[in-house]
Amino acid sequence: MIRTGAEALGFDARVSCHSLRKTFGYHAWKHGISPAVIMKVYNHSSLAVTQCYLGITQDDINDCYSKLADMV
Repeated sequence: MIRTGAEALGFDARVSCHSLRKTFGYHAWKHGISPAVIMKVYNHSSLAVTQCYLGITQDDINDCYSKLADMV
């Protein structure tokens, strides 16, 4: 059903129920939920797995450092 809807909307990428799971985690992370909490929600074996799953990049890490530097 999800894939059919995505195709009807003209999405090029493959979309599935798993896409919804990843989207939930991504938006939770972007709204300030700790990746450690998301790791527990997903039942991942390590934080590294969750970081890959969420697509956390070096730019995201650098942004974190910049925000913290601005606070002090």
